[in-house]
Amino acid sequence: MVTQEDINRMWDIVGNLVVNAASEVFTTKSKLLAKGGLVENIKYQVTSKNEIEFLVTKYYEYYVAGRKPFAKKVPISALIKWIKRYRFKVGKGRDKKGKFISDLSFAFAIQNAIYKKGIKAKQDPIEQALIIANDAIEKVVYDDFTTILFADLDKFFND
Repeated sequence: MVTQEDINRMWDIVGNLVVNAASEVFTTKSKLLAKGGLVENIKYQVTSKNEIEFLVTKYYEYYVAGRKPFAKKVPISALIKWIKRYRFKVGKGRDKKGKFISDLSFAFAIQNAIYKKGIKAKQDPIEQALIIANDAIEKVVYDDFTTILFADLDKFFND
């Protein structure tokens, strides 16, 4: 007989498969850093209704939905944090004369560019992860429940 413990174990396997696939999507397709930020903040929990819920930071919805031009400006503190985190990719900003500018000036320039042009929406990484992990999830669930079913049948016929 399938117990709640078996179901919870299955949800743990499914949750871990999706979280790992989403991390892979973030790092390979979106080129985000593997440590910290959105990549490490994807979690899951199993609800009392035996459903799996994926938990992400508030920033995730902005990441997926993008930003429309002339919407509320991105906070400077968030941009400075991003500049420091991705400095090796964006380098230090330069002005029109080629001189390096401070992180604060660079953040203001990025903020104005986002304000004027917006940010393009992206495909949801968790949806992509579900597609990527679908075959693995089906195999794991099938294998695990088949094992449980055969154990129950053996127990039924041997008793």
